Amino acid sequence: MNLMTYEPKEFFDRFVVDDPFFDRGLQNFNRPQKAAGDDLKVNIAETPENYTIVAETPGLKEKDIELEVHKGALTLKAHQKNEKESDGATYRVREFSERHFERSFKLGDTVNQDNITANLQDGLLTVTLPKREEAKPKSVKIKITN
Repeated sequence: MNLMTYEPKEFFDRFVVDDPFFDRGLQNFNRPQKAAGDDLKVNIAETPENYTIVAETPGLKEKDIELEVHKGALTLKAHQKNEKESDGATYRVREFSERHFERSFKLGDTVNQDNITANLQDGLLTVTLPKREEAKPKSVKIKITN
């Protein structure tokens, strides 16, 4: 089973996403622009027993993160809003008061979707996706006869 990233695109993006011609002057054409740091970085590993997705989530707490499996895709959403204000401070630039990202992964047939677990520790979210028994590698002894 290969985990594939599922990232829905805007209608317009399907036609021009990789064309540098369209990147000039269309910043105000209601196309979402990615800001530095908006991308969720992940590592995906496979063992004989499971798949593991490790996502960088610095500063996020459990209440900021939502994991969901729907129609064969695992979706990781996070929203963090900094409500803390400094006494008497007037902000001239405030770039890190709110953060949001969403990323989906198509699971396929080999993942046991009922037993997915997640752990958040030290800014890393680890999602463990166990394999179904029939997807795990098996070793069968074959008897040799004369």
